[in-house]
Amino acid sequence: MATYGEYKIISDRSAADLQNTISKSVTGNIAKIKATQERVQKEGRMYDIRKRKRNKEISTDVAEFEKKGKSIANGINDSFNKEYNTLLTEYSEYTDILEDPNSNRKSRRSAMEQLATLDRDILAAKANQETYIGGTAIMEEKLSNSAAMGSDYGFVNLSMGDNKTNTDGGVAQDIANQLIGKPGKNDEFIRNPDGSIEATGMYLDANNNKVPYITKLTAEQANDFLNNPTYNYIKPTENAVKNLEGTFLTKNGALVEDFMRDRTNQVIKIREVEGDGRSFERRETRTVVTGVAEEIAGQAEAQYNAFMANENSMAQVQALETIGLTEAALDLLQDDGKSISFKKLFIERITEQIDKGIINTNPKSGKGLFKDENGWYFVEQVSKTEITKGVSDEFNSEK
Repeated sequence: MATYGEYKIISDRSAADLQNTISKSVTGNIAKIKATQERVQKEGRMYDIRKRKRNKEISTDVAEFEKKGKSIANGINDSFNKEYNTLLTEYSEYTDILEDPNSNRKSRRSAMEQLATLDRDILAAKANQETYIGGTAIMEEKLSNSAAMGSDYGFVNLSMGDNKTNTDGGVAQDIANQLIGKPGKNDEFIRNPDGSIEATGMYLDANNNKVPYITKLTAEQANDFLNNPTYNYIKPTENAVKNLEGTFLTKNGALVEDFMRDRTNQVIKIREVEGDGRSFERRETRTVVTGVAEEIAGQAEAQYNAFMANENSMAQVQALETIGLTEAALDLLQDDGKSISFKKLFIERITEQIDKGIINTNPKSGKGLFKDENGWYFVEQVSKTEITKGVSDEFNSEK
């Protein structure tokens, strides 16, 4: 059996071993702590380096984005720059969280999800800017061609606010001018963060009257306006009258011989007219002509075919309005059984307009082609004699 002294020796040796163990443990922990501190410091330095590098890249990216958008109208460019700056700022903030060695797992996971969304948003912002840059460049080219404006194509009809719709394209043209950086006085164009636009301004109508408007377009409508801002005019009446130019009358206003069938078939019409507060007896030498209606009918048929060949619904509606019809007339085309009725209606209305167009091209002297219930006639000679002073209730009465 061991003696007390022997136990004491064993106990004393155990204490020494314990001290050695503790000493080694402390030394090891200090080394680990020191290594951890060095690693954290190194990660911190690398984090700072990456952050400075990232901020520099963002600053360069923003500058390039803003420079690229200088060709866009100020209101649009400002909205893009603000949107892009916001996106990149958020991107930098979430990247910081992801790379920060002190952030926890939950915050890093959330940051990764947000960064994935921001990646798509940033690409979309760049794509939208490209759309506006390309669209406004094409629009500027079209607007610079004054010969084409109002002749070859027209702008789409847009809202004017208060449930009113602009039907002459004036609002769209004014917006187009704003888009290419040529706004009118007090015009304003705003692009919202969701891509929708709000435009306010004033345009001149056909009578040079100032017409105020406010238009709101969704992002999809705005992009469509940029990519396809115009449609080809059909302009049936105008084209028909232009095609018939020179067919009936010479440049001097004389009737083309092909339509002078019988010079003996002439009548003199006398009527009282009013002018400058006086009464006159007006004499017109009228010659009955034939073949005019047939030529007009041919043009009416040709314009109907042109109308049907144009598949743009906006252009079709615009064409119908010029001949006194509404969009509702297009419903007849949806029923094969009623398509004949539509053609008959179209031909009837455009013939009336062509008739008026032919008459309106007459010289101001009152000579030229005219039409009454009996058909077409040519006024070759006009004379008038004053018959009384003052105003008469019988003015403009036919005798």
